[in-house]
Amino acid sequence: ASWTGVQVNKVEFDSRQVEPGDLFVCIPGFKVDGHDFASQVVTRGARALVVERFLEGLEQVPQLVVPQARRALAQIANLAHGHPSQGLRMVGITGTNGKTSTAHFCEAVLASSGAVPGVLGTIHTKIAGKPLPTTHTTPESLVLQRLLSEMRQAGCDSVVMEVSSHALDLDRVHGVPFDVAVFTNLSRDHLDFHKDMDSYFAAKRKLFQGLRYIKGRPAPYAVINGDDAYGQQLLGELKVPFISYGCSERCHIRASQISLAAEGVSFDLESPIGGRRVDLAMSGLFTVYNALGAVGVGLACKVDL
Repeated sequence: ASWTGVQVNKVEFDSRQVEPGDLFVCIPGFKVDGHDFASQVVTRGARALVVERFLEGLEQVPQLVVPQARRALAQIANLAHGHPSQGLRMVGITGTNGKTSTAHFCEAVLASSGAVPGVLGTIHTKIAGKPLPTTHTTPESLVLQRLLSEMRQAGCDSVVMEVSSHALDLDRVHGVPFDVAVFTNLSRDHLDFHKDMDSYFAAKRKLFQGLRYIKGRPAPYAVINGDDAYGQQLLGELKVPFISYGCSERCHIRASQISLAAEGVSFDLESPIGGRRVDLAMSGLFTVYNALGAVGVGLACKVDL
């Protein structure tokens, strides 16, 4: 069937949600394949299909054959919601540990400058300060673009989001123009999904490989934990400006004179724009690193110290 003049009501990738007039994107999953449900959704009124292989017997509806259905879904979702990230400063945080705490520190840093940030993360999503439940560290592209659109409509001017290695490998954030990308650390985890540490790191690296200069957007920045071995490797590969953080002298943002106690941590913060004594009512050395990462985002976004 021809695509000429075909109008669809909305886009779906979950066959259970398809209604008459919808476009259904057939996603090959780990347990089930969306192509196997194509006949079912056409019977229920789906008006068109996006597929990775032409499906015989369903010639009555148009089929758009694409190389990668997940990537096509991300592009369609972006288009359907009016490219919502175009009106938002996008901060993406990836790493094995510390993403959630760093994201909330970053939210506070941006809010202190007068910005209105939204948050997308493991624990919950917040739109202009209002919390919503969440199911994935990084939602599927269709859900992500809808949330970004809702954030923009609610008055947000920036978004801080956790970006998992799964999301990067599965094209959930494909087409999202990140302005600042943060790397917290990398340790042995998620090797049930990634074959080995090299594959795991390769997934994380995609966030930084995607940083580029885009007309009309702020200059991109990478914010990297310079004390992490994989962070050091990233620093040697970057093609955009970067800010490193950690406890070693080579880092742009440093913590020294660290005091760790059960009731919290304190440290001397040193940065290119000045220093402060920092007291946080959260324990653990990891808290120091998460705070330094958020300071790096503040510097990248030109927030006053």
